[in-house]
Amino acid sequence: MKKLLSIVYGSGIARRNRRYDEGRAEVLRAPGPVISVGNIQVGGTGKTPFVQLVVRELRALGKRPAILARGYGRSSRGLVVVSDGTNILATPKQAGDELTMHARALDIPVLADADRVNGARYAFDHFDIDVVVLDDGFQHRRLHRDLDIVLCDARLLSDQALLPAGRLREPLSGLQRADILVARDSLTCCALGAWNPAAECLHARSELLAVRRADDLPMTTKKGCSVIMMTGIARPENLRRSIEESGYRVARELVFRDHHTYTRADVQKAIAACRGAGVYYLMVSEKDEVKLRVYLELLRENDVQMYVLPMRLTIDEGRERLQQRLARIFD
Repeated sequence: MKKLLSIVYGSGIARRNRRYDEGRAEVLRAPGPVISVGNIQVGGTGKTPFVQLVVRELRALGKRPAILARGYGRSSRGLVVVSDGTNILATPKQAGDELTMHARALDIPVLADADRVNGARYAFDHFDIDVVVLDDGFQHRRLHRDLDIVLCDARLLSDQALLPAGRLREPLSGLQRADILVARDSLTCCALGAWNPAAECLHARSELLAVRRADDLPMTTKKGCSVIMMTGIARPENLRRSIEESGYRVARELVFRDHHTYTRADVQKAIAACRGAGVYYLMVSEKDEVKLRVYLELLRENDVQMYVLPMRLTIDEGRERLQQRLARIFD
């Protein structure tokens, strides 16, 4: 059944892409340059931290970026200003977890709008910016992009089926539209080059930062101690590996679906898990933290401390080429 649905899905994607490729669908421009960071697979390619990497590189060039995305999983509709660059103006429920992460990490305007053309135009009209970075914009072809960056991981080499049978949002031939391809290893880079030899291929890696407490109080954990892991991300195995690489032992995992909206019952389940294991340290990702902060008091009342494992993407090979491509769109 899934294979049949993949055929139907692929047919629809192919028709849509042909309309844009042949100029039968209108592509609209924003008042300034637009950079898209996206993927061709669903989940777990490191898109959110790479968007922040691009923002940091743009600011190093003296530019004033804003971030725009649909705002996956948000309860609101239409255009929402998540941050004006100084104040966070929307809750995680209103903005979605990823945009809330951007708003907390970066002092730049962050906006949500399913209509990316409208959102980009609003950003240029209402904020002192000179470039918009689209988070998850590769398949949104109605808005003209000056640079398309696509992240891929090694699973692409073994799973090339379209949704819902596989993980591909569109056929690999779609990579021909990319200007820059980003992978975690040289083997994946070589494979991607077969689909788009003209694109730059960059190597990125995850960098573990120091574990911190969500309530900003002094650390009480020590390397080697046990923690309860709770997460709702696309690849929970990556978080577990990172926790262990940071010197902690996972006593129990509580894993939810990607983009899960945490409830009080979920947190109480985590508290019960802590009590059952005799462990009072809850370890989460930054993506989880933004939705769990509202329960800090409940955790505190039950003597459970929430710790966050921050991660950052860095470019191992090709950073200068990325900087050059970013600078070129302003020429």
